[in-house]
Amino acid sequence: MNQENLEYLQERLKYLGFGENAPINEELKEQVLRDQPAFQLITEAHFEDCRMEAKLYFERSGVKDHYYFKRYDALLQYSDGIEADKQQTFYIFKKWGYTFKEAFNLLEGRAVYKKLVDKKVEVEYWAWSELNFNEKDSFGNYKIKEYKESYNYDLEKVLEMYPIIELQDEQLKKTLIRSLQRGNIHPVYFVKNNKRDKVFIEASPRKKTIVISQQATRAAVRAEKFPKPEEPTVVSEPLVVEEPDVPGPESETPGSEGGEKPDTQQTRPPRKRIYK
Repeated sequence: MNQENLEYLQERLKYLGFGENAPINEELKEQVLRDQPAFQLITEAHFEDCRMEAKLYFERSGVKDHYYFKRYDALLQYSDGIEADKQQTFYIFKKWGYTFKEAFNLLEGRAVYKKLVDKKVEVEYWAWSELNFNEKDSFGNYKIKEYKESYNYDLEKVLEMYPIIELQDEQLKKTLIRSLQRGNIHPVYFVKNNKRDKVFIEASPRKKTIVISQQATRAAVRAEKFPKPEEPTVVSEPLVVEEPDVPGPESETPGSEGGEKPDTQQTRPPRKRIYK
């Protein structure tokens, strides 16, 4: 077994929100020891009345004892049956990829802001992403709409239009902005006429505003998600993972500029993990 490769894979799971020092790491080690051409791991998490399952795909490269994390299938299920289950494949390309919590937020209908990559030339860029539930690509995935810098959605300036108490504290402001960028519904306090009201907000890049709700439920997700005013860039195919010669440590330390910080915002940690 290649210990360096195992640690690399475990690090990717950590920074993609699948847990640190969790049972899934032991299952990963067992599968690597079996030295199979490919294997999958299954994990789940629970968010309010939703269940999120992920099936992670690992493949061995052309070099013996070296595996890479290729993609994961995410399935979002609702316990009340009011809303239809949704699923999407999220591709991993080197240090780029949506975290497990970001995948949940996307499937819930919210937008996520992060550094992406043009897979053909490996050029990085920042953009808001949103799933289009009205259209699928040839892979059976929902198409992704991207709102790049040219779309001129400035979340910080939008927030300053509202009487949000948290904006008065620099640290709380940074936490709020980062949470909204990850696609979360975030609680804030509005102040009006010396009265504090707790509300829940989410970013809405398509409308260049924020969505305000009285409760942190998916009822805040609008049915009419993608009208036609301004058409942003459409990504019609997922990132294609090109098999590396030798998967190894990241070129940048996770958490540094260009790296992905650990996603620790899961409502509840995964309760069950099995492998096949």
